[in-house]
Order: sequence, then structure tokens, then C-alpha cells
Amino acid sequence: MLNFFRISINKKFVIGQFVLMVWVLCAPTIYADDAQEPIQELFKSDMVFPQEEGEIQLTFAPQYNEADDGTSWELPIAVEYGITDNLQVELEWISYAHNNPDDEGTSSGIGDAEIGLQYSWMNISDSSVHAAVGVEVGLPFGDDEKDLGEGEKSLGSYFILGVDIVEQVHTFLQVGVEKPESEDREDFVNVGLIIAASDVAAFTLEYNWEEEAAYVTPGFVWTSIDSWELGLGVPVGVADDADDFQVILHVILELDG
Repeated sequence: MLNFFRISINKKFVIGQFVLMVWVLCAPTIYADDAQEPIQELFKSDMVFPQEEGEIQLTFAPQYNEADDGTSWELPIAVEYGITDNLQVELEWISYAHNNPDDEGTSSGIGDAEIGLQYSWMNISDSSVHAAVGVEVGLPFGDDEKDLGEGEKSLGSYFILGVDIVEQVHTFLQVGVEKPESEDREDFVNVGLIIAASDVAAFTLEYNWEEEAAYVTPGFVWTSIDSWELGLGVPVGVADDADDFQVILHVILELDG
């Protein structure tokens, strides 16, 4: 059944989708107010909304991956801190990873880490349009011979454009690039929607494209407990080199400064 949904992703298709999304996001919107963060995190994309000054966000995000050549799972943990209301710093580390390929023995251990900075502009010119730029440095702590890490440092950057279409609906576009030390640059594009169905629940939909994989990622987020957020996302591969599917769980705690 999954093979029915697989499509071949080419650069002309991605460029066309990019131009379309830029046009949609830059079009006039019918809602403009103070920026209201609908959820804390997406599943495979970055959020345009920053942490406020002194605010700390702790994220535990277990992930399971199933592909034609085997299965794997990992336990990433992340900390975000608001240096100012617009500038945040983030540290993410794969605290444990386990690979179970079909053609060889299993392997497990710690994975790579990443440090990032993001600066956001909210309600640009008193509109419902937001933007952010970010930079990320990858640190090779995992054993690449066991497929637990990349084995080299990397430098990445990205730009996010977000729009509150109506009070309960937010749409976004993220474009970026990552450059490993010894390899060519790798581009990526994320687009999607966040729909707040109520004060305690939201639905998300992402399209995530990179050089060698692409996913459609539906998700559900539950926020009924103060300071806590729980989420479940299921990325489905729509390119030949992508995993068949992934399952991502979010457990997030936000601490005010």
C-alpha cells in the first residue's frame, strides 16, 4: 500500500512548490494580532516562534524508523532557552540510538549533538507575518561506523516564514541548507499547517523534503496540562530513499523564567 503513495521528487517539482508557497504566504491575510504560539514544537520542521526571555523548554522526542533494510529508534533530548524575546539558543543530543539492519548485527550507543541559534521577527509591520533565521552546528559524538552518527562536523542555516491565516490556523515555509565537512551542501524545504482545533488540541501537517528523502507528516498535539505538551507525529515516506514510515513522540515541559 505504501508503494502506491511513493512519488519521485525532482528539483523542478520542489522549486515549483517553493514558488507557490512563497506566493501564498506573502499574500494579504485576514488576521493580524499579537503572535500567539499555537504549539511548542513541530515534528520535522522548526518553529518561527521563539522562546521568551528567560524561558526554558525541555523536549524528549523518542523516534522509531522502519525502512526496507531494517528498523531503528533513537532518544533525542533538547533544551531551548530564550536569551531575549527574539533570540534563543538550543542544544539537542541523541542520548541513545539503536539500529537493527536486516543484513548485519545490531548496534547501539550515543548519537550526535547539535547547537543552534535562532532570531525571530514577530508581527512584522503590525501584520500577521513572522520570520526567523537560524544557524546550527552539528557535533559528531556518535559512531559513524555503526550508523550512529555522521562522523564529522556540519554547519547549517535556515529561514522560516510564518503567517497566521486566521486565529486558529498558522502556515509556514522553511528553507535551509546543511554543509558537512567533506560532502556537498544538502538543501531542505519544509512547508505545512498548524490548526488549533480547541484550547487543548491541535492538528499539524508537514511536507518535508531533503536531497535524498521526502515525507508527509501528519501530527496531533495535546496541551491540556499546564506547562506540558504531548504530541504524536507519523512521517510517511514519499520518496524512494526515505524510510517507509517513522513514529515521533513529543513530551515537552516549558519553564517560565
